[in-house]
Amino acid sequence: SCDEKTQYSKDEKCCKLCAPGERLKAECTSNTETQCELCKDEEYQPKYNKEKNCMMHTYCDRNAGFYIAHEGNKITDNECRCTDTHHCSGAACETCIPNTLCSAGLKVKTKSDGIKDTECETCPEGSFSNGSSNEVCTPWTRCEDIGQTQEMPGSP
Repeated sequence: SCDEKTQYSKDEKCCKLCAPGERLKAECTSNTETQCELCKDEEYQPKYNKEKNCMMHTYCDRNAGFYIAHEGNKITDNECRCTDTHHCSGAACETCIPNTLCSAGLKVKTKSDGIKDTECETCPEGSFSNGSSNEVCTPWTRCEDIGQTQEMPGSP
């Protein structure tokens, strides 16, 4: 019987499958072995196969917020990820969407990891942020510390 991982049965003969990174050029016959050829650049084949075509590498579209996290080769596909300013739209990460910017009075609670969006939280009492995704809130100026008197309390 044939080795299921690396061979296939044809006309009661065990024929070799093409190795990962290769595609089928010609099936075996009663007197010839399987003929394979390497996948072209920008193509890959991850497993032993008898496919006539290799698969195209996934295109990581920079204009859509993606970058190539791991470049593919003849055996593996490109791995696309969202850039620092974007995160995945869902589990399959078909699109990247811009991260939330924390507005005035808020600070970053959890920074986007490219998969989940940025989370914001309110600045604690006694501090403020003037917006545009502040990592931290700035403490209010204490008027007494600079020889002044407080006219109005600060706001977040």
